[in-house]
Amino acid sequence: GEIVKVANGYADLKIDAPLIDKITKTIVKFGFDVFTVDPLVTLHNVSESDNNRMDTVVRLFAAIADEQDCAFELEHHTRKLRAGDTELDGDDMRGASAIRDAVRAARVLNHMSTTDAMQLAIPEHERLLYFRVDKAKGNNAPPSQAVWRRFVNVELTNGDDVGVVVPYALPGQGERTEAMAAAEATAERVFM
Repeated sequence: GEIVKVANGYADLKIDAPLIDKITKTIVKFGFDVFTVDPLVTLHNVSESDNNRMDTVVRLFAAIADEQDCAFELEHHTRKLRAGDTELDGDDMRGASAIRDAVRAARVLNHMSTTDAMQLAIPEHERLLYFRVDKAKGNNAPPSQAVWRRFVNVELTNGDDVGVVVPYALPGQGERTEAMAAAEATAERVFM
């Protein structure tokens, strides 16, 4: 396939204006409200540690979003957890802090902890199917609780299996559901 990069260069930053125009025209043609780049590193070839260059890269997408009245979701990797750490936060984004600083909102995904899984009677081999979405940055947005999600297996008509992310109501958080009651009953049997 074709390798496309909106920005290139370590010594001199080169912006690919024709590619930015092509992205813009694609958004207009299909009327996208949200355009996701996953992961961000695939659409640039500059040092992720260079604050000035990464600020420019992120702001290229912000300019298109402003111009086209749409949103960009830039998926970005985190660094590896340090010894002793169990959760990621907004400061754990890989590379330059300008990436976090240039976006309007940032979310971080964390796997369910071993402790949380034990309290919810979720077997260890299933724990990584559950994850929490934490708001790491939200300009002018009120604080909010984390949102939980889980992966479920869906069998397609062709026989293939695919993982799908679905909402998960963490027992004790939010509206009471049958799933919450079942988890609490299981936890009572296991831990009481």
